[in-house]
Amino acid sequence: MADPNPFVPGFSYTGFQATDPASPLPAPEVDNDFANVAESTQELVDAVKDIRRADGKLQNGLVTLESLASEVSDQLNVPGPTGPTGPTGPQGAASTVPGPVGATGPTGIGATGVTGPTGPTGPTGPQGAGLKILSIVANSAALPPSGNTVGDARQTADTGHVWVWNGSAWQDLGALVGPAGATGPTGATGPQGVVGATGPTGVTGATGPTGAGVAGPTGPTGPAGATGPTGVTGDVGATGATGPVGATGPVGATGPTGPSTIPQNSKSVDYTLVLGDAGQHIFHPAADTTARVWTIPANASVAYPIGTAITFVNENGAGVITIAITTDTLRLAGAGTTGSRTLAANGIATALKITSTSWLISGTGLT
Repeated sequence: MADPNPFVPGFSYTGFQATDPASPLPAPEVDNDFANVAESTQELVDAVKDIRRADGKLQNGLVTLESLASEVSDQLNVPGPTGPTGPTGPQGAASTVPGPVGATGPTGIGATGVTGPTGPTGPTGPQGAGLKILSIVANSAALPPSGNTVGDARQTADTGHVWVWNGSAWQDLGALVGPAGATGPTGATGPQGVVGATGPTGVTGATGPTGAGVAGPTGPTGPAGATGPTGVTGDVGATGATGPVGATGPVGATGPTGPSTIPQNSKSVDYTLVLGDAGQHIFHPAADTTARVWTIPANASVAYPIGTAITFVNENGAGVITIAITTDTLRLAGAGTTGSRTLAANGIATALKITSTSWLISGTGLT
């Protein structure tokens, strides 16, 4: 490990106090010098750990024979280092005794042999006994729980399933469905009837005026009569002339044009809404950074019509708006919670009156 770095102050606090005695010591410089002191201290601790164990003794291997002075080695009567290795002697005569046998190597894996030919198909077994249904019961709950023999079969009328007694319980075999029969031959197509002649189209008469009388109640529908036999279709006759087009009725008067903008009512104070605010937007300008409370009055005070919509707009940088209500109910759309709502800057919300004493409010920046 390299030698530890000593701590060197990076800032003159004496000079700072001499030039500016009324000011506190600069915190960044104090923190920096403390950090440098801590770093130097840690390097000293790490250096000590390299030579000292936790029990206070030197680390093993720090003191070697080579590091001792000769007079100290003599006092300890420590043998000197081992001398160099001598030259290799001549090779001995060959041995006549055989060496041990080596271990057996792993067994090799041979290729898989060819699969033999498939044997001949065995003879067909004898035909099984047919299934005989003893009775038909209403449902599976009506199957007899006792007095049954293995193989007894009964059918349930509600599902058409066949149940067989297996010795301890009834087993559902499902519905017995035979194979579909062959499709019968298609019958011959009968001859086409003669097409009758179409009569000429009459002239369309003028539409009479609508009567002013009150419509009477609709009478009961009579029973449908039997369908008569279809007559022979006659030949298609020539198309008759188209009747004249009736006169076009008068166009109704055009209704009044609805408003194309939402009027603005700018408020920079706490404010209770009035009837004239219906259909408008109450605007809180950025110049007013004070939090304001805008109150929807009770229906008993200001009877807004059901369906009235009022929009609240809080401009960027303006103070928070609290949208409050007196004795009626203000409910947040989606969550369904009731009570006053907070509209942050850049927020917009619309309150809609849905009953005589309740409003529904939703918007962006609304909590």
